[in-house]
Amino acid sequence: MGTIEDPVFGKLQPRGRYLARNYDVLIFSENRNITLLVDNDDKPTHQQQEIFIKFDRHKEKCIKDIEKSIYAYYLSILEETRSDLGDVANEEMPIVSNINELGALVPLEKIIIRDPYYYEANIMGFMFGCTWDDSHGLGVELTDNKVTGVGQQDIVL
Repeated sequence: MGTIEDPVFGKLQPRGRYLARNYDVLIFSENRNITLLVDNDDKPTHQQQEIFIKFDRHKEKCIKDIEKSIYAYYLSILEETRSDLGDVANEEMPIVSNINELGALVPLEKIIIRDPYYYEANIMGFMFGCTWDDSHGLGVELTDNKVTGVGQQDIVL
């Protein structure tokens, strides 16, 4: 299957079980060009289009809530994780003084719009790289534009 032209998402390319396109997001005061994935290998559902429209309409507030949630999560695991990291703690999980410093530590890589048919909720998953845990990364789950989870990426997969 080739490119799909969707009235809401624009041009989408098949990528495994997803449909993908590039998408710009301003997060941690940095403009990121990331991959937007629609969890469907055929075409986006009407519900997925609505999830994206509502997010895009309130993107600035949603991103601020995500930033605050990641900052709170970071502070909650900082002491224990730095202890586990030992000699590389200052490099991989430095003490930060403000939210924007997290951008270099947890760069946003992908957003997944889940299929509400299977998840019975309007879920978007935000996948971040993560300097202190590069094998599991960092994930943020957004349900109906509210942060409902922060942890390793598996919470959004």
